[in-house]
Amino acid sequence: MKKILLEKFVWLRAGLVLAGVVLLGSVTAYFYFEIKEFVDIMKATVYPGSRKFEGGDITAARLFGDYLFFTLKETTIPPDWYNICEASGYILFFPAVIVAAIFVHFKKIRIPALVWLLSGYLVILSVWALTGLPAIIAKVLLLDQISGVRTSSFIGISSIILVVVFLNESKRFSSAFKASSVTVFLLGIFIGIYWIMGKINFMFTDKISPEELLGLAGYFTLMHLCFFTKWKWGRIAFFIALIPFLIPNLLINPVSRGLDPITKHPIYTFMSGVKQRFSDGRWIVFGPNSPVVANLLKASGMRVFGGATLSPNIREMEILDEQKKYNEVYNRYIDQFNIIPAPKGTQPQFTLNFGDAITLAIPPCDYKLKDIDIRYALFLYGPQAEETECMQILDSKFPFPAFSYKDSVAGSTMSRATTN
Repeated sequence: MKKILLEKFVWLRAGLVLAGVVLLGSVTAYFYFEIKEFVDIMKATVYPGSRKFEGGDITAARLFGDYLFFTLKETTIPPDWYNICEASGYILFFPAVIVAAIFVHFKKIRIPALVWLLSGYLVILSVWALTGLPAIIAKVLLLDQISGVRTSSFIGISSIILVVVFLNESKRFSSAFKASSVTVFLLGIFIGIYWIMGKINFMFTDKISPEELLGLAGYFTLMHLCFFTKWKWGRIAFFIALIPFLIPNLLINPVSRGLDPITKHPIYTFMSGVKQRFSDGRWIVFGPNSPVVANLLKASGMRVFGGATLSPNIREMEILDEQKKYNEVYNRYIDQFNIIPAPKGTQPQFTLNFGDAITLAIPPCDYKLKDIDIRYALFLYGPQAEETECMQILDSKFPFPAFSYKDSVAGSTMSRATTN
């Protein structure tokens, strides 16, 4: 009967597949041409456009860190981390699933093709992240375009899909596992998890006690038991066991506070109220932590030079960098664009801090600022008289010292740098 139905509707099935391919191709083509101009701009940058990676830039402790990262708070992150965002990730169960799938295969039980595809994908990405791959293989697979750290999301999502697919078949697979083999599996899993937890714990300032590590390792090991059992509630038990580790996600800012850290920030609220008065020109922010303040100004509706910059405005940068000495510094995606004051009469200087962060040192009264439409300046410190001689102070109600450039940045006190 099944064969008859298949033969009867073969053309309908083929037509639906063809229609699906055409639809998917059309959507992909539309998306490609929509973003092509932006992609070309980004490809022409030093970062991320032309960067090449060798892989191997992440440790096993970082890759599997979410077995313990849920215990972290903003005040207890490892000292060598940049911020708490590095604790974002996934609890990875895929190594045990892959080993179990291989074991089941040798017991002559059919494994879905999706399990093998996901397993191969995860192995390749994990090897790339942990140790790297030969250059020719990395180039063919386009892995040389992505760092090992950036693979964590792909590994995490694929691991989730693999676990769900395997659990869906766990009742059928359970016949391959005897009590002795399950015991060996669980012992190996416990040792592996406890070892990796010890590596993770070593990074922490406030370390977890050995007893707590043993308890957590035992808990995660018992969760793996759901992969080997034919108990009908095994899958539900697995997902219920995950809930305690997901609850802390409710405490993160986007869920618990929404946009309040931005929209209720004093700088944002003040600048939102006065933006109509200062819409005729751009702002520049000088001083420590200038990217954060610059971004708050942008969020309030101001036009700002600095802060986060998705793609570089090469024309503007080359106005500041007349000799084009620093193209490789600013020709990149910039997450943090720091601007600090330089002594009067010196040339603007760009410095690369790390991949997506740069610093511009420029005299606040440099004449080039008028050419990029800078009309207002905010100082995150008490500026020296020399730094503001080309400006006049604005309303004292500003949260920081704020100035407008005299004669729309064309005053006689604008300085011209000396050529070194």
